[in-house]
Amino acid sequence: MASCGVLQMMDWEVCVICGDGGGILKCPADSKQKNGADIYRNFLESFKGFQDCKSLPVPVQFSGEQSPEEFMAHKAKWHKSCHLKFAPSKLKIILGKKRNLESGQSEGGPRKSKRMSMGMAKQESFMFCTKITGTLHACATMTLDNDLRLMATELQDAELLAVVTL
Repeated sequence: MASCGVLQMMDWEVCVICGDGGGILKCPADSKQKNGADIYRNFLESFKGFQDCKSLPVPVQFSGEQSPEEFMAHKAKWHKSCHLKFAPSKLKIILGKKRNLESGQSEGGPRKSKRMSMGMAKQESFMFCTKITGTLHACATMTLDNDLRLMATELQDAELLAVVTL
């Protein structure tokens, strides 16, 4: 019953998250597409997850002891931007970071590169070299084949033209 005093002091006509009445306020209880109680339940579950991690994205105007039914009865409202701060996907990221810190992995650990290194060329894939005298590297560009054909045509090198037109 400790939440009764908070409920009576709470202004349900403003955003229950930030406490501001300005802007467009969304009321899940008025939603025609989704069950308002489910939306409130999901929000409060996310809120409790953030609270358990001691990582609330913003200070809130309610105690966290309210039930989805209380939110539904009072038609609790919020700004879309305030509600998105408590998205389950953001909670998942925070829980992952917390798990990494607890397991000893650093937060700024090595990242996988999206670029693929061509590395060293394999001997069987040489197109132009007949003998190996040093370190060879593979290369690739979007226009490499076209550039080579133009150069071979300018040089009128039939042997090179035969290789690049395969």
